[in-house]
Amino acid sequence: MARPLPIRTIVARSSGVIASVLVAGSIMACMQSLANQSSGRVGCPASEVRISNDHSGLNNHTWTATCRGRRFYCTETRRPDWNGGRNSDTSCTEEVGGRSQPQVVVVRAEAPTPVTPARPAESSVDRVVVDGRVEFRARLATASPGIRIGHSPTRDAVAVFVAFDFESGASRSTCATGVVVDGTVEPMALVRATPNSAGEQLVLSTSLDVVRRASHASHASLRVCDLVIDVTDADRTTLLEFVRRIDDERAWQSHTAADAGVR
Repeated sequence: MARPLPIRTIVARSSGVIASVLVAGSIMACMQSLANQSSGRVGCPASEVRISNDHSGLNNHTWTATCRGRRFYCTETRRPDWNGGRNSDTSCTEEVGGRSQPQVVVVRAEAPTPVTPARPAESSVDRVVVDGRVEFRARLATASPGIRIGHSPTRDAVAVFVAFDFESGASRSTCATGVVVDGTVEPMALVRATPNSAGEQLVLSTSLDVVRRASHASHASLRVCDLVIDVTDADRTTLLEFVRRIDDERAWQSHTAADAGVR
């Protein structure tokens, strides 16, 4: 018949079991904490990180983190802070070929895309010389009707000629025409109306000042009968260049005339 254990022995053994459970729980909690601490540094979820070789010193804590067949050596360095507490820095380096090397993130270097040099923008305004007389001509962006403008910057010339090329429709020679610049109507005068096999060409005239104002206007449009043609941003750019080149030509003509007078 087995002899009953003394109460002292039972208490001692129970205390040992409880202590073992507490130690095991502490170790598991520590392993989980280290797995969480290592996760972001080794690039694996904490649930897949396995901790081994855990050694803790006064100012350093080292361990090995293994995940998906890769092994990392991690170090936590502790240091006091200004408030009497302690800060820590953790770093992990990967074992490669049996040797520990710093973890390196490799970014694929893409070959640079060849850059085609932009072609110089072609001027939308032409300078032509007809019978010794300089003229500037340009075409607006609208496709139908085709609209062209022209001017000869002689000293007494202020008229800008506007040609509308209508492909079809009734004659518009008796229509009211004009330029609307920010709500102000500037009539255009009829120069000629020429029927042709494709339709009709209507040539009107306005002043250089109206064109200059239209180039800076918030809104401008051309009116022929019931047809309304809005001046687009591209048209404003063309008109600005048209006026600028006329001004430059006039300045040059005045300069050369003054030089000739001095001589």
